Amino acid sequence: MHIFISYSRADWLYVQEIARALRRRGIATWVDIENLQPGERWAPAVHGAIDTAIAFIICLSPLCIESHHTSRELRRALDAGKPVFPVMIEQVEIALLLPELAERQIIELWRYPARLAAQRASRRIVECLGLDTDAISGMDADADDASGVLLLNFGQLDTLNTRPWVCGQLGIADHEVIERTVESSADYPLVEHLIARDRAVFFVLGASARTDACVLLLGAVLGAGGGPGPCVLYHENHQAFVRSTVAPLRVRAVMLETAV
Repeated sequence: MHIFISYSRADWLYVQEIARALRRRGIATWVDIENLQPGERWAPAVHGAIDTAIAFIICLSPLCIESHHTSRELRRALDAGKPVFPVMIEQVEIALLLPELAERQIIELWRYPARLAAQRASRRIVECLGLDTDAISGMDADADDASGVLLLNFGQLDTLNTRPWVCGQLGIADHEVIERTVESSADYPLVEHLIARDRAVFFVLGASARTDACVLLLGAVLGAGGGPGPCVLYHENHQAFVRSTVAPLRVRAVMLETAV
């Protein structure tokens, strides 16, 4: 029993997180870069893997929708009547998608850190397939992601109501979030020890938050490396800061309204 994953090779790092998240839930995956053997004829192997899969995931990105390989794989999965789950890992205009994909509900992951986004996608796909992952895996699929989210609020009085939003978007419980307020450099030692590898860090910039207060910690998170990468949740007042400082660092940023 496996799920076939169709993707562009350029998106491999993100795709790998999705495959790992499914495997942690006890679901085998078929990915060409991992499953094709040296010297094996790839076309029959791919066709066989699609035909015997319980579901088909296509990881949407600009390069994916331009690929003839992913289009052929999708067509075979549709013709075989497989459940198809479009997962958007990089923003793509819906109008550019094939009609068979555009008319389906898409799991949008591109706004979020890769590892936790993959966990969210795997949970939703497994639920849609009606699989009892506890019986399959014999373990808690999210055990290694406990306390995996750090929420840093820069400015206490006008903080956006992001905690419920983050929990809802990532499909995690409230107790899995560590939340701290950073009002000045004096608070840095209190939160630096919480920045760890494989921990997702969300920077919350309310309407009057001091953007300079988050720059050093943003650098610390990027310097730690190895994790899913930070995400900046910001009030519209900070659009200029996001464009000038956050975007060049290739850090994900999501503008939120005061009432989320």
